[in-house]
Amino acid sequence: MLATPEAEPRVRAVVALGPGGSAHPRLGVLPLELTFQWGRDVPALYLAAEDDTPIPLAGVCELFDRTPEPKRMFVLRLADHQHFLDDVEGEHEALRAMTLPTEAAWIPAAMQPITQLCPGEHAHVFVRGLTLGQLDATLRGSAAAERFLAGDVEAKLANRKVAAIAHRPSGPAESRQASTGTSGCGAGQGAKS
Repeated sequence: MLATPEAEPRVRAVVALGPGGSAHPRLGVLPLELTFQWGRDVPALYLAAEDDTPIPLAGVCELFDRTPEPKRMFVLRLADHQHFLDDVEGEHEALRAMTLPTEAAWIPAAMQPITQLCPGEHAHVFVRGLTLGQLDATLRGSAAAERFLAGDVEAKLANRKVAAIAHRPSGPAESRQASTGTSGCGAGQGAKS
């Protein structure tokens, strides 16, 4: 998804769900080189899973840091990579039961049981709401959608029982990190090696 704006000039906005392409992919994950040579402003929204087994949060943060502005990133707490699929619970447990090729054989054993992660419905609210907000704000020019994304998204999602972190790499996050100890990308935030 993140390579598409280089090749396709019609792309005017991006929503990247647990994107691969970091400089240090895990064994069994396709190594992709992303240059972000888009040649224009392409507003990017990153949606990441806090406990993503194949695409660790630290790798998503590294991609986010290399992505040109404008950009935003939100992290779904207690979520793995399958939380971006329709049948979260079924797909997650199906992958845990699989035997994968040698390079990726470690993935199923490294995954937590779905009972230790957030429900699929929380993931659907997270993905649908933020994706719609991004596309309405960037493609339709909706001031209401822009206010939603620029506002306290964490609180709005918490009102729907969805635990999420708004990743802010500078400015407000520094004061937030000091008070809460979290930024969405630090140690203990799914940044497993």
